[in-house]
Amino acid sequence: MSVAEKVDEVTQPVNKSLIRQTWNMMAGDSKNGVDLMALLFQIAPESKKEFTRLGDVSPENIPNNRKLNGHGITLWYALTSFVDQLDSPNDLEDLCRKFAVNHVARGVLDVRFGWIKEPLAKLLRRNCGNCDEAIQAWWELIDVICAVVKENKMSVAEKIEEATQSDNKSLIRETWEMIAGDRKNGVELMALLFEMAPESKKEFRRLGDISPENIPNNRKLNGHGITLWYALTSFVDQLDNKNDLEDLCRKFAVNHVSRGVLNVKFGWIKEPLAELLRRKCGSRCEDRHINAWWKLIDVICAILEEQK
Repeated sequence: MSVAEKVDEVTQPVNKSLIRQTWNMMAGDSKNGVDLMALLFQIAPESKKEFTRLGDVSPENIPNNRKLNGHGITLWYALTSFVDQLDSPNDLEDLCRKFAVNHVARGVLDVRFGWIKEPLAKLLRRNCGNCDEAIQAWWELIDVICAVVKENKMSVAEKIEEATQSDNKSLIRETWEMIAGDRKNGVELMALLFEMAPESKKEFRRLGDISPENIPNNRKLNGHGITLWYALTSFVDQLDNKNDLEDLCRKFAVNHVSRGVLNVKFGWIKEPLAELLRRKCGSRCEDRHINAWWKLIDVICAILEEQK
C-alpha cells in the first residue's frame, strides 16, 4: 500500500475518532513519552543499540537520564502533532515525512520503527483500559511513518519500477501533454522554487539576481529553467524504457552532485512542481497526478542518495 493510501486509511472518520478518544485520556502528560521509551526497551530490547547516544537506558537509570527524558518528551510532542493533523491528510503526510527523514538519517528503517507498536499498545492499555480497536487505529498511524521510511530507502531500481507502472505513466503523460509545449514553464517552475523554498536560492548564486522582479530579465536563470524543462521532457520520453530512464536520471543527478545538491535539496522541487501543475492544468490535475510526478522525482532523489 502506498503512503497516500495509508494516510487515507488512518484519516477515515472511525480511525480518527478512536485515536482521539484515547489520546484525550493521556495527551496532557508528556512524561508518557518517557514511559513509551521505557516500554520500547523492555519489549524490544534489540532497540537499545539504536539509542547508544542516550547513554545508560537501564530501567533504574531512566528517571535520571536527561537525554532519554528529552527524547521521550520530543516523541510525545511528535505524536501530538500527528493527532492534530488528522483532519488534514496533506499536512499529516508532510509531518510524517519530516519525522521519517530524521530517522532514516540515523539508519532507522521501517522494521525498526515498527518496534514501537507493541510498547504503544501496552501504554494505551495502561492509560485507557481495554482499547483494542483504538490500538489498531494507532498502528495504522504508525504504518504511515513506516511506509515513508521504507519509501525513503527504496533502491533506485525499485523507484524506477514504481515510476514506470502503467497507471503512473498515464497520469504523468495526461498532465505533461497540457504543459509540455511551453518551455517557459521551466522558468516559472524555478520562480516557484525560489518562492516556496527560499532556502534554495543559495544553491543558485551563480545565476545572479533571482529576485521576482528580475527573473524575466535574467538570461542565466531563463537558460537554466529551459534546460530543466528539456530534462523533464527527456524523462517523460523514456518512461517506456527503464534502462534509458535510469541512465538519463543518473546523468542529471551527477551534474547536481557536483554542485553539492543532494537528495533532500533536490526534493525541494516537489511542491513547486505540484503548484505549477495545478496552475496549468486546473481541475484536470488531481492529487494522483501530482503523486505520479513525485515518484519520478524520487528516482533522481534515490540516485542522489546513492552518491552521498
